[in-house]
Amino acid sequence: MKNPKVTIILPVYNVEQYLRQCLDSIVNQTMRDIQVICINDGSTDGSLSILREYEASDSRITVLDQPNQGQAIARNVAYPLIKSKYTMFVDSDDWIELDTCEKLFDKAEQTNTEIVVFFYLRENGDNTVEPLSPFISPGTKTTPQDKASILFYHTSACWKFWRSDFLLDNNLVFPEGLIYEDNMVHWKAVTQARHIEVFPKPFYHYRNNPNSTTQAYHRHSEIVLVFHLILAYLHESGLYQDYKDIFILQKLQLWHYYYSSAPEGRLKFLQWIRQSLTKDDRKYYHTNPEGRLSHEEYLFYCMNVEKNKAVILKHHLLYKPMNDLRELLKWPERVLLRRFIFKPMKRLLGIKKIRKTSGDNTQ
Repeated sequence: MKNPKVTIILPVYNVEQYLRQCLDSIVNQTMRDIQVICINDGSTDGSLSILREYEASDSRITVLDQPNQGQAIARNVAYPLIKSKYTMFVDSDDWIELDTCEKLFDKAEQTNTEIVVFFYLRENGDNTVEPLSPFISPGTKTTPQDKASILFYHTSACWKFWRSDFLLDNNLVFPEGLIYEDNMVHWKAVTQARHIEVFPKPFYHYRNNPNSTTQAYHRHSEIVLVFHLILAYLHESGLYQDYKDIFILQKLQLWHYYYSSAPEGRLKFLQWIRQSLTKDDRKYYHTNPEGRLSHEEYLFYCMNVEKNKAVILKHHLLYKPMNDLRELLKWPERVLLRRFIFKPMKRLLGIKKIRKTSGDNTQ
């Protein structure tokens, strides 16, 4: 197409079982004038054959084939081919609602914004859908305080609708050779954008794929390197003071999250964290202003990162025994409440158990 309204960039690597669902959700968009750039990143399964099949039947699709170099490079090589006013990123094991491009294009045009942030659904692979509507209020975001919730909860490039000139003119390319590369582009984009619009509708279906790079536990420590790049950017751009507290808080939260979920490489993870800590980090984590760190995050820092002996001793002598006692008391407490309070109240009020039948619920 000569003048598409939206470009969709789709990096593809060994997703044969999911790719048709993803492509169908794109080519069947209610907005027809779209450009689709698919980058096959050295797939060894049947992904390239599927891409060629769709390319042959739909002139809006362009397929690039390259040796495996990672998702960051796959996305970046598509930039020179963008023809549209707006751009979207979709991961090839996910899919989007059929009115995504139309609705987001209209919202971006109405608000004259650089980025439209939208919500997503997590598909669990067990026939359940987990709605993830982050705590972001709808409307326009312009100040660091306004943008804080977006910086915390909406890191993926796939959950944003980008104005192409903003994406290209600010050189918002993905850092190569790292996972969690979205975080770098996310921080640069959100802090540089003058106007971000939040559209609180879930257009994107994010699949929990056990084979994705985010499940590569031995590489979770690379989040430390990504935040090191973000810190350098904030200093170079003169934005560090504006976003200091948000940045320091978020990186510890993500360090804690990925450390807790990674059974491998924890020693290296902690070593990298200790090497990257600044004076501002240490001051913030020790004082925990306004109680922003959760108890678990505070303990992670004191016990695992700093190895504060006083906190460790207090935890084992006070907090852990108290928590163990609470857990021990929960079972008899629940039994007593059920037997002597809830059941008598139900009998008194005449409430019967609701049973499910093949049709409607009946009493």
